[in-house]
Amino acid sequence: MVAAVARWASPPFTPLARVRNTRTAYALTGPDGGLVAEFVDDRVRARDERSGRESAWREWEVELGPAAPADAEGVAALFAAVDAAVAAAGGRPAASDSKLGRALGA
Repeated sequence: MVAAVARWASPPFTPLARVRNTRTAYALTGPDGGLVAEFVDDRVRARDERSGRESAWREWEVELGPAAPADAEGVAALFAAVDAAVAAAGGRPAASDSKLGRALGA
């Protein structure tokens, strides 16, 4: 990826942001013990190196595991249940699509 960027940009490259993440992962297993999904709780600290602005936030993510439902209807039902549980705990949709985007104010 750096090689592709280097074609139109000249070194020295400087960092745009620094993102530090502390992650706690929880396995969500089915009745047979198979991994249905992984729920991760990220505590993020970031610094926009261009402006010096620092920020911190907490982010939850869910990633499907090998024992997740195989059909679209089952996956949709699983995510609907996760969305309801997260909303009940006070969660809301992410402010940005990525940690880097949020660090840079996007």
